Amino acid sequence: MGVLRSLAMRPEPGLRVTLVSREWAAPYSGMLPGYVAGIYSRDECHIDLAPLAWSAGARLIEGEAIGLDPGAKRLRLRGRPALSYDLLSIDVGVAPRLDGLAGAARFTIPVKPVSQFADRWEAALERLAGSRSIGAKLAVVGG
Repeated sequence: MGVLRSLAMRPEPGLRVTLVSREWAAPYSGMLPGYVAGIYSRDECHIDLAPLAWSAGARLIEGEAIGLDPGAKRLRLRGRPALSYDLLSIDVGVAPRLDGLAGAARFTIPVKPVSQFADRWEAALERLAGSRSIGAKLAVVGG
């Protein structure tokens, strides 16, 4: 998103940029602590990609990358024609592996992938609200 913001401020003549994203709104991870604290709403923590892409002169494609052919310089998308490229930047994100840690799948709310955090957080709050346990405790692991 920083690249798009920079291109919006200083366009590069002749450059054609395409943003491929599964969602039209991307969560801004820097605001997640405020979201958890109740300072920000879910919508306030998400960046609407359409106006950002438009301001940078980029096209936005809602889709999911499923393969790459570096020799042909083509990006394969699920359910869409492949895209040709000259330069490619991929944000693959990360996701923790919880399967090797006893109890992690049941008792943790992983932040990553960030695009799924709000759903997991809201589901956890609903579980706590419907729980009969008084004095439930929450611990934050990581930095």
